[in-house]
Amino acid sequence: MWKYFTEFNTRNYIDVIDKLIHSYNHSYHSSIKMEPVSVSRHNRKQVPKPEAPRFKVGDVVRINKQKLHFEKGYEQTGEENFSWLRNRAKNLIVYRLKRF
Repeated sequence: MWKYFTEFNTRNYIDVIDKLIHSYNHSYHSSIKMEPVSVSRHNRKQVPKPEAPRFKVGDVVRINKQKLHFEKGYEQTGEENFSWLRNRAKNLIVYRLKRF
């Protein structure tokens, strides 16, 4: 949709809504590992189930700052500890962190 808006410099999508829906339904979705139009009663068991969150509220986790190409290997990489405050969404694995 945004590609269309950018290419044609418009926000009016009513004229092309059918094409946009067709394109969406015939595009590969990484969450279900197939095109939505390919899912039917017969193969719905092949669609993967959503993943369960790896962490629970209150778990303490460590997040490492990645080293850049020219940083010294012996210098500390800036590890920080965080605590999960809450899961931000019901169907997505998104977390809100709090400094520990």
